[in-house]
Amino acid sequence: MLIFDVIIRLLQWMIEGFYGFLVKRFQNPQYPCDPKTGQINLPLSIDKELYHEARINRSSAFGRLTELTGAKLRFSDDYIDNLLKEPPYSKRHLDRIKRRKKKKARLKTNSE
Repeated sequence: MLIFDVIIRLLQWMIEGFYGFLVKRFQNPQYPCDPKTGQINLPLSIDKELYHEARINRSSAFGRLTELTGAKLRFSDDYIDNLLKEPPYSKRHLDRIKRRKKKKARLKTNSE
């Protein structure tokens, strides 16, 4: 009976782990990227976190970005590379965010 209990608990542990993996893998991302263009739009605070994480460990930054956006590896690689080239607190980066917000506002008013 003892061996049977151990086998059942092991199977339960494996099923729970696999189910957790599936739920995490296929849940809706918090900040979804545009699937056609691969455009990733993140708040400045998360950009800063990703920048500091990418400077220390790029692979963990890729994982976090994929978890947040659901972006494919190519898009996340480009995003991390651009983030390292121009830090999130640089004037150029902040100007790009302002232009993006203005473009969204224009598109929203044109669609209405």
